[in-house]
Amino acid sequence: MGYEFKGVCYETLYKFHIQFAQECYKTSGSGLSAQFLSCTATPDYVTLQTLTLANGTWSTPVNYNPQQISCTYEPPKIFTNADVVELSWLVVGVWIAAWGIRKLSEMMDKR
Repeated sequence: MGYEFKGVCYETLYKFHIQFAQECYKTSGSGLSAQFLSCTATPDYVTLQTLTLANGTWSTPVNYNPQQISCTYEPPKIFTNADVVELSWLVVGVWIAAWGIRKLSEMMDKR
């Protein structure tokens, strides 16, 4: 089972929280009255905190659990050595076929 965030399925809850925290930024107000939202990922939850520029203080941290949408995680496909060898032989076969057709064409031109 995985956890979906913005159309991507993440293997673990912690990886999901990391992605959520990276997208978790918000600014409100402007100038010295501006507030910035900061998020920190942990394996169990995401910690939210706001910074007020006027007095330079951080708010009390709040533990937040983002909505967890389940998905089927499929690990990235990695080529094995057998796949690489098979592809290499297919490329060699194409080169041999092209060479053979060229030689056949040269022989036909000599006639």
